[in-house]
Amino acid sequence: MRYRAAVVMCLGLGACATPAQVRRVETQLAVMERNQARADSARAAELTQIISLQHRLIDSLNAASRTIAVVKGEISAEFTESRRQMLQVQTLMGQSQQRLTELRNQLEARSDVPVPGQPATTPVQAGDAVIGIPAGTPSAEVMYSQAQRQLAQGSMATARSAFRDVLRYYPASSRIPDALFGIAETFTAQPDSARLYYSDVERLHPRSAAAPRALFKLGVIEEQRGNRTQARVYYQRVVDRYPDWEDIDLVRDRLRSRP
Repeated sequence: MRYRAAVVMCLGLGACATPAQVRRVETQLAVMERNQARADSARAAELTQIISLQHRLIDSLNAASRTIAVVKGEISAEFTESRRQMLQVQTLMGQSQQRLTELRNQLEARSDVPVPGQPATTPVQAGDAVIGIPAGTPSAEVMYSQAQRQLAQGSMATARSAFRDVLRYYPASSRIPDALFGIAETFTAQPDSARLYYSDVERLHPRSAAAPRALFKLGVIEEQRGNRTQARVYYQRVVDRYPDWEDIDLVRDRLRSRP
């Protein structure tokens, strides 16, 4: 329509166009307008299609983003669960290994303790001298002193072996209770094994000088474990059975300060 008005205006201004020429021009303009309308319609359809595709693409991207988020969440949850299970397995393995170590130490601790009522493994004894031990073996006193030096230096395994040699070669020696106590001292890192030896000192040699010390150590172990009731039982036993022990005041102080 705009083209037709412009041409008519031009022809009117020229004042020289015939009616036929005007009709031809109008026809041409009509054709041009129809073509223009079809082109505009086609472009509008294309634009609508493009917009629709954009919307579908955006929807697809949003759906993909949500799916990725869900998958990431599931993977993260599975990873967390797997890690938790792995930690549980590692914890159980560590506990099992610790328990095996404790059992092994307990068996090791029991292996060299003399059993009451059974004959000694070495035959004839005369005080600290025993017939049948290897030639050149030090006396029980020397062997015990060497073990004490190794213990003071922190050589637990060497000291333990030397104390056990006292038990093995001199089962009738007066140093047996002290050797048992010394072995217990070498198990500072394994309180369960230490308990076995401290208990044997008091059980097998209740009249020895090492017995009250062993009972006191048993109380200390229980106290370190948070078992104050059992610790008091051991402390009270020291007071009742060994009232003249040189460190009895220390035990009484513990009883008073740990109700």
